Amino acid sequence: MLRDLYQKGVIQAIMNIDLGATYQATLGEIQDVVKPEVANAAANLATTSATMFAAVEQINRITTALATYRLAKKSGNLKKFAKYADINTTYKMDAADFTPAKAAEMMTYETQFLISKENRPEIFHNGILNVATQFMSFQLQYISLWGKAFRNFGVDPKMSATMLAGFFLTMMFWGGFMGIPFGENLRQLIRLASTHGFIPGVDGEVDIEVEARRMMADLGMPGGVTDSMMHGWFKGITGIDLHKRVGVGEIIPTDLIMGDLAVVGGPTFGLTADMMKRMYNSSPAGLDPNWGTFVTSLLPLGVRNAFDAAKREIKEDTPVRTSQGRVLLPGEKLDSLDNLKAGLGFTPRPISQARMVDSYAKHIQGEMKGVQDRYLSRLAKSISKAHQYYGKGDMESYRDMQEEIADLYKDIREINRKAIEEGRPDKIINVLANTLRDRIAVELRGKVDPAVLQKRMRKAGRSQVTPAIQERLGLIDKR
Repeated sequence: MLRDLYQKGVIQAIMNIDLGATYQATLGEIQDVVKPEVANAAANLATTSATMFAAVEQINRITTALATYRLAKKSGNLKKFAKYADINTTYKMDAADFTPAKAAEMMTYETQFLISKENRPEIFHNGILNVATQFMSFQLQYISLWGKAFRNFGVDPKMSATMLAGFFLTMMFWGGFMGIPFGENLRQLIRLASTHGFIPGVDGEVDIEVEARRMMADLGMPGGVTDSMMHGWFKGITGIDLHKRVGVGEIIPTDLIMGDLAVVGGPTFGLTADMMKRMYNSSPAGLDPNWGTFVTSLLPLGVRNAFDAAKREIKEDTPVRTSQGRVLLPGEKLDSLDNLKAGLGFTPRPISQARMVDSYAKHIQGEMKGVQDRYLSRLAKSISKAHQYYGKGDMESYRDMQEEIADLYKDIREINRKAIEEGRPDKIINVLANTLRDRIAVELRGKVDPAVLQKRMRKAGRSQVTPAIQERLGLIDKR
């Protein structure tokens, strides 16, 4: 059986074949920029690396074929493999022609031929999506496994249930609830929809992770257990957050959901953008001038992580900064073990917690601002319409608007009453007279009316937006 599969190429090390097809081209490209000796050394290094990968790959294929062959020979199992082949999209064969050797060939195809970029769905083979899904092989294969487990309920419900339970429990260990397929994507979609008022009956920003944490806290669950449930038990045990690295909650890039089309540039574009921000922030014009950081910005990400961690270890006052250059956490908050984890490319607990607190604070602001903005906008529109109807003498429409305004104030009072009962002062809607008056002015006159514009601008800039300046710059016609 193994000899036949080897002759077909099923259990051969395809990595070596791929390497041979590109070896001479790669060697020629290297020789164009360096000496032949250096090119040959680089080629030998590539061959050594590929050989190790190929050895593991071949062992995996042989092991898969042998295990499947022996399993299929057991009573009753061959029919199950034949039924699986009938619903499978990769390997088709009539049940009458099915043998244990064919089962071994099928499972090798199913599990070992998904490694290369060509084995992604055809939609991802074009230039844009090919780049956008770069390094997403694991996520796409993992989602495929979930799909196969659901399809296989028609073959062996018990095995499918076992597979799905295994997938779920494994992901709960490594990534928690937010690591399960599309978990992070669902969170961002609900946040976006609730922020823009697209969810009926929901006011303000909704974050399903924050709501889940609140529910667990209300049930008396300790904070450490809550965090482990949301981001994985591995984080709770080791202090290393892997819910985004190992988890598959973010199949669709968050930037794309938020409307940032730069995601089509893939990881390469993202890393390049981070490099440029880091170079600017560490330049003399940046927030944290440092020539060491500036130079290492040109190095691979792993080297940068190691440099930053070593710098914090040597100089404790070196802070952890966001991609915008702001200080997220003082350097002294991290001990030597935390710096070691960060230097190896992992996110240590203090940094992970600081990011979660920052995200939570932004959510609270969004939760407050969304509801308040919505009611202020509705009040401003209703009051401005009432003013217009009154000016036109349309008293019936004016009275309708007055009733609508009264209903809005009634809703606000009810929301504030519930907020006080729940002990959530952050949910109280404050209708400030000055703010409401300014919004009504915008509704009646428009935001570029000279009087409104003077209110909107800071005092220092008001002299630069007068009608005379606008005329001189050709922004408006002369009066």
